[in-house]
Amino acid sequence: MISSSHPLVYSTQPLLSWLIPYDHRVIVSPLDQATVGAQLAATIERLNAAPAPGWFSSDARYEGQFAGDSFTLNGPIANRRFRLHTRGVLRIDPAGTRIDLTLRLATAYLLLALGQVAFLWAWALIVHFPLVLVLFLNSFLYIATTLTVKYEASQIVQRLLQAAGPPPEPEAHSAIVSDGSGWRCGACGGYVRRDATFCKHCKQPFAR
Repeated sequence: MISSSHPLVYSTQPLLSWLIPYDHRVIVSPLDQATVGAQLAATIERLNAAPAPGWFSSDARYEGQFAGDSFTLNGPIANRRFRLHTRGVLRIDPAGTRIDLTLRLATAYLLLALGQVAFLWAWALIVHFPLVLVLFLNSFLYIATTLTVKYEASQIVQRLLQAAGPPPEPEAHSAIVSDGSGWRCGACGGYVRRDATFCKHCKQPFAR
């Protein structure tokens, strides 16, 4: 049984899965299913509300839906980046909550890649281009697509890991206290200025 206080992610595919532009991951969160679902729904809502990136921007946005115990996520929606379709299903797990994820190239981008392959073969047959070079170009296109899918999948999984984990603890703050002759840090007792924003001794920020 998993005792970690943070969500963990596992790949359910063998090592040769790196040769396939498809990914299947499992996230196990220590939180209960209702909490994980609420946090995922809030994350998807924030992603949907993000502004669209500019034409020359490499920033990305995502669009998704959460319903019942499952959700979908499409993205990254950005220039010069492949778009993935992600589907997740929440299940009760002895350690908390299990999220089964499938990540694949979006249908439009998959058809585009297949169209490029078909175009290369048709062009090679028409102009009698060496088939060895065509095979090389197709292999390069396939490897580049697969690596891109794996990279984008890892970025999406990281976002979902943050959403499935416990909220970050609030930053600890100290207070400035008076000893009658000066001002001290309430955490370490070092002398500080009355208008200091953090303790120069223990580096603890002061509450304002």
